[in-house]
Amino acid sequence: DAFRLTGAKTWASGAGSITRPIVTAAWTDGGSQMCLLRMDELDARIDPSAWRPLGMHGSDSFRVAFDGATLTRCDLIGDPGDYERQPWFFGGALRFAAVHTGVAERLLDETLDYLRARGRDGDAFQSARVAEMKIAVRTALLWLDAGAAAWAAFDADASPERCADVIDVVDMARTVVERAALDVIERAVRCVGARGLVEPEPFPALVRDLQMY
Repeated sequence: DAFRLTGAKTWASGAGSITRPIVTAAWTDGGSQMCLLRMDELDARIDPSAWRPLGMHGSDSFRVAFDGATLTRCDLIGDPGDYERQPWFFGGALRFAAVHTGVAERLLDETLDYLRARGRDGDAFQSARVAEMKIAVRTALLWLDAGAAAWAAFDADASPERCADVIDVVDMARTVVERAALDVIERAVRCVGARGLVEPEPFPALVRDLQMY
C-alpha cells in the first residue's frame, strides 16, 4: 500500500544534513503515525529563513514541507498512536527538565567563577544571591530524582496507577524546574551585572538559550 503526505510541515533540526528523519503524520481519522522518510528520494522544500530565535543561535532548524511525498508501509514506524502512548509521551518530558537543570547548574558555576575572579565572592549581597541559586539548582535536581524514581517504579510495575504517577510527578518536576531556572537566570544577571552580559563572557548565550528552551 502507498500513503501520500498532504500538507505535512514540520520543524526539523539540521534538516540540511539529516537523511533519515523521523516525522509524525496524522491519519485522516486523527490518529498519529511515526514515519521514517528518505530525504534523498523526496522533493521536500526546505526553508531556512524561518528560524530566527531569541536564543539557541548555535542550532539549525528549518521549515520543511513534505507535500505530496509518497510512503509505503515499510516507511511507517510502529502502529498508529504509538508516538503518543503514555506515560512515554508526557513522562518523557523529564529529559527537557534535565537539560534545563544542566544549564542552570552551568550558570551557577560560571557565576561563581566570575565573582571569584573579581574578588567579589565575599560580598554579603552576592553571597545571598549565590545561596538562592544553589537552593534553586538543588531543588531542581531533587525533582529530577523524583521523576527518575517514578519511572523506575513504573518499569517494575507497569500498572495504570504507576503510569499516572509518572505523568503527575514529571508534570510537577517540569513546573518546579522551570521556576528554578528562571530564578537562577535572574540572580545570575544581578550577580554579574551589565559587564558580565557582554560577549565573550558566557552569560549572554547561556541566558538566551535557557530562556528560549
